[in-house]
Parts: sequence; structure tokens; C-alpha cells
Amino acid sequence: MSSPTRKFTIALLLIGISACLALLPWGTWFGKSFDEKLTDRVAEYVRLRIQDDWVGIYAMTDAKDRRVVPIQRFLTLYGSGAIRTVSLTETARQIDAAAGTAQVDMTLDGELQIDKLPPQARATLRLQDPTATRQSGPASFQWVLRDGEWWLRMDREALTGRTADGKPITATGG
Repeated sequence: MSSPTRKFTIALLLIGISACLALLPWGTWFGKSFDEKLTDRVAEYVRLRIQDDWVGIYAMTDAKDRRVVPIQRFLTLYGSGAIRTVSLTETARQIDAAAGTAQVDMTLDGELQIDKLPPQARATLRLQDPTATRQSGPASFQWVLRDGEWWLRMDREALTGRTADGKPITATGG
């Protein structure tokens, strides 16, 4: 090979290698970890819960769950506003990267909004202590990783339409 041909070949190889390096998915390698991405999604979920934005929460649920539970049913089950979220604080998390799943345990501080309850439920309440409407308790959320993004899973009860003991769920709305 002559010198000009060799220089031309080396120049083409260098251009090709540079183009390949420029097109590599650097964000996948040097972007956020799955744990950091989950932290961001959990923070988004908490923000939406405090804002009582159930349409936004529905949008961040897993597409498989959305195919089973249409938005109208989801809003009837969750979005009545009967419990106002005051705060959600993460207490623990377990990520199974191989399975692409995570469980985030939180403490939910909520307040019962009596005026948003159905009339039949309001009639059964006898609250002598107004502070009794505010409660804290554990809440656990399941997440699934699809295409590099964490998606919230709906409760088994919402997906099946049945309580843990097999009774049908009848959402009253409100």
C-alpha cells in the first residue's frame, strides 16, 4: 500500500471509530442508577399524592395494570379524596434488579375528609375527638422496571376487583 492510501485508510478508520463512540448510549452507562431512578419516581409519586392528583398517579402506573383497570374505575377506587395525604415518608426499600421489581415501604400520614365520604359512611361515624380523623400507618408500594423506567403497580385488590378474603369490591365513589 502506498503512503497516501494508508493515510486515507487510517483517517477513515479514525472517523468511523469516532462516529461509533459518539453514537454509543453513554446515558445508559453513565446515567442514573436504578436506585436513583426509583428515588426520583417515588418523590414524584409522593408529590402527586400530596397534591391529590390521581390522574397523574394513574399515568405513572404500569401499562399492564392500566389495561386491566380503566381510569374511571381507578378514580372511583382511589381518587375520591376521602383521605388527604399529609405526608409519605420512605422507611425501607428492596430492589430486585434481576427481576426488575422493587418494594418501597413508607409511613402514610393521612387525614380523613368526612365531607368527601358517601352519606351512608358519614352516618356511621361518631367522632367525639376531631383529631381522630388524622392517622399514620404503614403503606407498601410495588414498582416494576420497564424500558429503564420505574412504574407503579396497582394493588392486587384493584386488579382483581376482590378483597384479600375474596369478597367483591364495591366502590361507592364520593
